[in-house]
Amino acid sequence: MSSGLWQRRFRGWFRPTGPVVAVAIGFAPAALGWSPGVGNSNAVGDAAVPLLVDIGDRNDVVSFYQCAYVASTNGNSKIAWTGSVAGCNPGTTASAFKDDVRRRINWFRAMAEVPADIEFDTNKSAKAQAAALIMSENNALSHNPSNDFGVTACWSPAGQEAASRGNLAIGMFGVGAMDGYVQDPGAGNTSVGHRRWLLFPKQAEMGTGDIPSGGQPAANCVYVIDSGSHRASNPVQGEYYAWPPAGFVPSGTVYPRWSLHFSTPVFEAPTFGGASVSMTHVGSGSNIPVTVIHRYTGGGLAGDPTIAWEPNWTSFGGSAPLEQEVEVRVTGITPGASGAPTSVTYRVTAINPDVITDPYALTGTTSPPTTGAGYVLTQITGVGAEKYEVGVGQVVAGTWLEGAEDSPAPRVLDGTGASYLLRTNLTALYGSPGNRTGTNVFHLTFPAFANQSFEIDRDILPSASSSLSFYNIFRFSSTTSRLSAEVSTNSGASWSEVWGRNGVGLSSANWDTSWQSVNVSLTAYAGKSTRARFVYRYSGSTVTNSGNDCGCFLEDIRVTASQELGSPTITDIGTSSNFTLNATSAGGSLVAGQQYHMRVRPTLGCKAFPFSEALYVTAVAPSGYPAWSFAPIVGGASMDHDRDGRANGIEYAFGMDPTDPSDGGSAPGPTRVDGQLRLSCIEPAGVSGVIYGAEHSTNLIHWVVLPDTGSGTNHVFTAPAGPKAFMRWLIEVIE
Repeated sequence: MSSGLWQRRFRGWFRPTGPVVAVAIGFAPAALGWSPGVGNSNAVGDAAVPLLVDIGDRNDVVSFYQCAYVASTNGNSKIAWTGSVAGCNPGTTASAFKDDVRRRINWFRAMAEVPADIEFDTNKSAKAQAAALIMSENNALSHNPSNDFGVTACWSPAGQEAASRGNLAIGMFGVGAMDGYVQDPGAGNTSVGHRRWLLFPKQAEMGTGDIPSGGQPAANCVYVIDSGSHRASNPVQGEYYAWPPAGFVPSGTVYPRWSLHFSTPVFEAPTFGGASVSMTHVGSGSNIPVTVIHRYTGGGLAGDPTIAWEPNWTSFGGSAPLEQEVEVRVTGITPGASGAPTSVTYRVTAINPDVITDPYALTGTTSPPTTGAGYVLTQITGVGAEKYEVGVGQVVAGTWLEGAEDSPAPRVLDGTGASYLLRTNLTALYGSPGNRTGTNVFHLTFPAFANQSFEIDRDILPSASSSLSFYNIFRFSSTTSRLSAEVSTNSGASWSEVWGRNGVGLSSANWDTSWQSVNVSLTAYAGKSTRARFVYRYSGSTVTNSGNDCGCFLEDIRVTASQELGSPTITDIGTSSNFTLNATSAGGSLVAGQQYHMRVRPTLGCKAFPFSEALYVTAVAPSGYPAWSFAPIVGGASMDHDRDGRANGIEYAFGMDPTDPSDGGSAPGPTRVDGQLRLSCIEPAGVSGVIYGAEHSTNLIHWVVLPDTGSGTNHVFTAPAGPKAFMRWLIEVIE
């Protein structure tokens, strides 16, 4: 390892089928080692399969996040807990639930590039379950519950043991608690002890216990401290690892507290007592202030030696900037006998894992014949997609109006809470009008502290004169709440506000007394496939009430002077870079003069990402060689479909059958006329786009182009008929 520079190991990965936390305490085990793929006979879940990711490849990190992290996000619904806090029964949880918790732990470990093959031991999980029961029953945390809580009805020796050797959380359980441990918030967790134990490279085996919310406080215990289950050797011994790690990291896991750890046996550890941390925004070179909150200075360990700090992101809007490199430099490390470098430098990039930054698109002719045409796909780089899908549909007139009525049924995606109706009949109150037209309006309000929205479920193609028009009114609404009209040109991956309005206040005297008309230009989005939505955002003090005397209301939404992308036919092309537009992929015969939209989307990491910008094409009636070659399809003019020795272009030019090698046809040969050689032909009916020519030679080496002395569709070429004279056709086909 070079002095002052942290060299990382990058690998590929195998795809597997606000908590309150307490500081973990205990001893630092001394046994080391890792044997990949070796499971335990009493392990829960599938066999040990190491999770590995190349954190230097953005697409690999995105894929890993979507398949391994997101796949366990809803795992808490699988808990199937059989116990009871009231009955002091710890019960059990489902294997599928434990698998999701274990996958989340291994995801964090793989990202940190420490062995990510943790298995859950059945006995440890049973003890952790008993510890979680104690915490839930007392609605508090303790690593020594017999001392802090007394021997309560739910106390047990097994729970006492796991509490003393575990990470503990109250108010969260399952995968959410694992996120909480790595985040490690709170004044008592400045040493990020939970993070250190969860990422501890020597660890090979853990156990989990969980009490779900619902009638009792949620709780979790992860049994993490056990020197008897450590690895025989440590593949990262003598190396630094960090959270967030060097490379690309999903922004939601770039927590306020950063830390650097050194993997070492006890008594050979470096110390950070004199170390300092600096951070730089690479793009601008600006300094990012940091506050060091913990320095390991020797003595007992909780996991590995660590330095922890909190960056100040005020200059960047309060959080790490997306898709921008940040450089970390830790200097003044005392290596001791560990052999560690005295300084470490690495770079971190927080990313949006729901967005692929590589371009992907279709290219090809914008005037395909109705018989079809081929297109080429620009694929994403790096790890690559699992598959691509191409959507083809017609471009149709955008004559629609969303008025919230029952008929025609609105084409909207409802993003509101379940406790009130998005479409409602508006009653006139306190000078505020009722429905503007019809019997319903769209309603956005706050049943709880959560943003409310609905999206127009149409892919709109604005023109230079298009505008988004609608009507709105406000009733009881905090002046800090805001209604926004937003548009997206990347299938909803990101949105931009084009209009906004804050609430009118909490007095009925401030209610709107008439419907407010809005007309927003979409000129900037002309020719781009566009989505539209309305979002009602809360901020500060907010009225939480779902009655129709609260919130905002919208009516008669439309986009003028626009077209719309009709429903597409989706074709799975696997990992191919070629796509054929034809009657099958278009969902019906191509119609001359009809405009079509063609878009492609990749599936990466178990997630279908948004469609690309559309390629707009207009089908044309074929003529010339394209028409002939597609009925049947025989390929390019230089190809020989029937393998009879005559190129397709020659067969087309002289009216032969390109699918029949024994059709007997041939190009006209030379004749002797008045002491000269002559080549001549009359173009077959229906042939166009062919340039007929001929050449003459006396030695088959040097050829001379001859003039065409014919006229119209009659072509005539003559040459001297000496003792050695040769003639040949020179045919050029326009494809």
